[in-house]
Amino acid sequence: KMTKAHEAFDPIEKLTEFTKEEQNHPTFMFKAHLIRLLGNLSYRHPGNQILIGQQCLSIILDYTKIDTLNPFISQWSILAIRNLLEGSTENQDIVKNLRLTGTAYSSVLQEFGIKIGMNDENKPCMAQEDRDKF
Repeated sequence: KMTKAHEAFDPIEKLTEFTKEEQNHPTFMFKAHLIRLLGNLSYRHPGNQILIGQQCLSIILDYTKIDTLNPFISQWSILAIRNLLEGSTENQDIVKNLRLTGTAYSSVLQEFGIKIGMNDENKPCMAQEDRDKF
């Protein structure tokens, strides 16, 4: 049951944790619609590409993960990133200058027995738990 304001915006990765109550909540698909709006506003519009890219590109990149409260948010995020980067060297430079700081936790991957970590060369790797090491 959603009782706190921050919980209404927390992503739910597992479909089994999704209930009808969340689907009827006012924040259902809110973030996905915002990402879709930003992506559409940036489509072949250099001014919007720069403005949205400077303020939101890293946030949009973070929403490429699964969130059952926001169906298709990962797909809308990828489309928005495409629209932000198309013909915009400023936004392409932002992405080019990003540096990996670690790996993100995923309860979905954990459920399948997959772990993500960094290898000796500081590159992300996936391994099946209890079998492989990085």
